[in-house]
Amino acid sequence: MLVNHTLAAERGLRASIRVRNLDGSMAYERRLPSIDVAGNSARQAAILPALTGLSRTYFIELELSSAKGESVSRNVYWLSTRTDELDWAHSNWYLTPLKEYADLTPLQSLPAATSEVRATMHHEGVEDIATVTLTVPPILKGRGTVPARVDQAIGGRRIDVADSVERQ
Repeated sequence: MLVNHTLAAERGLRASIRVRNLDGSMAYERRLPSIDVAGNSARQAAILPALTGLSRTYFIELELSSAKGESVSRNVYWLSTRTDELDWAHSNWYLTPLKEYADLTPLQSLPAATSEVRATMHHEGVEDIATVTLTVPPILKGRGTVPARVDQAIGGRRIDVADSVERQ
């Protein structure tokens, strides 16, 4: 479901839907090239098909960008092939308890991320120059690029840097 909380209509939005197994392998991918949504409204962008062969816990990545390619939102959800089981026999007007919870225990097997961030700052004339180095865990190496966005206020000015950095 795509929700536009603003009053302005949006045209030409681009969406990307990815389903990944716990090991990061791609189980499904779909790109929606041109989506229009009226202001203060919602619309269904796509229906995810029934997928087989998923790991017990899997991820859904949703990305939305503007017609100009600028990022609008990115959401990641983790789900289970074993869903919550509702206890309808003990339900009332304000609560339906669960008999069993979705099985998300495989998330505990994910390795801890030990990213390292280093920053240095130097002056060139009247400018302050910041250099930021991000090192990502070896498990992520070779899987494309890491989107990096740095927003920092220096001297009352906001500096926006949107770039992609290669993994080391």
